[in-house]
Amino acid sequence: GELYRDDGAVYTFEVRTSRIDFGTNKKKYVEEVRLVADTVSTGTAQLYWSDDDYVTWNGPLDFDMSREPKAVTRLGAHYGGRAYRLSHSSNAAFRAEAIEVRYRVGR
Repeated sequence: GELYRDDGAVYTFEVRTSRIDFGTNKKKYVEEVRLVADTVSTGTAQLYWSDDDYVTWNGPLDFDMSREPKAVTRLGAHYGGRAYRLSHSSNAAFRAEAIEVRYRVGR
């Protein structure tokens, strides 16, 4: 069968994006981030974000993996680029395809 634990401890999955600036250095207001992933019966995935080249991380905000849409809000604003980090630890499969960032550009 499928096994997502090692000696009783669950595996932790983590992925980090490169800095995303959406082609502008203007201020971006991040309204929502959606996780495009399989829906499972239980569990969460955590989203963190960094505005200072991976030095410090804000968050986490939790995606409920049992619901649609898998979305988090209130991610503040930033100039330049922002990197995202996604983490998941569970005794279950995790299949994700993308994150979708909804934002608006300020001045």
